[in-house]
Amino acid sequence: MRKFAVIALILSVMPLAAAAQNKVLSKFGYGEMQVFKSIPPGLTPDIKVEYLSLSRQKLRAVPSEVFMLKDLKVLDLSKNKLDSLPAALTQLTQLEVLILSKNDLRVIPAWVGQLKALRIFIAGENQISGVDEAIGDCTALEYLDLWSNNLSGLPYTIQKLEKLRFIDLRMNGIAADIQEEYDQLLPNAKWEFSYDCNCNN
Repeated sequence: MRKFAVIALILSVMPLAAAAQNKVLSKFGYGEMQVFKSIPPGLTPDIKVEYLSLSRQKLRAVPSEVFMLKDLKVLDLSKNKLDSLPAALTQLTQLEVLILSKNDLRVIPAWVGQLKALRIFIAGENQISGVDEAIGDCTALEYLDLWSNNLSGLPYTIQKLEKLRFIDLRMNGIAADIQEEYDQLLPNAKWEFSYDCNCNN
């Protein structure tokens, strides 16, 4: 019965995921930005691209041209076939939003901590089983979505993320006692878990 309940939960959440993501982006002020659906041909430094969506393009690697977009604030790589991320993404020093949902990622690497401007990190529906402790260096982070992965926990360095206000860990294997520990580490953040937690929010 529990298996069917979990399946029902997944099916009920899936149609809402895209709408929820758009709502989050709008709330943070990215809803009115011009969205590029491909990398402009003949890319030159005077071409300013702040929002690039390469979603649903069956990508197995991030195109090298992306790293030339020094003004990039929002990068959507969702719904592709990525199983790893290149450290060259750290060249995007203005990056504030990174969307990686529905890929084949297994870890969040240490270099992610170098994305100092990152405010929103969405990596739900992957196969992520580990998050490097360097995530605690993303001190601008306000919204972290890791729902539907293979996580049993997060590094305790997340307590350094004083601006973090929302963390989605639904559909992961987070034990109830660990849930309560996290709630105490970041009492001002709203935590989302699949199972009941005697937390303060």
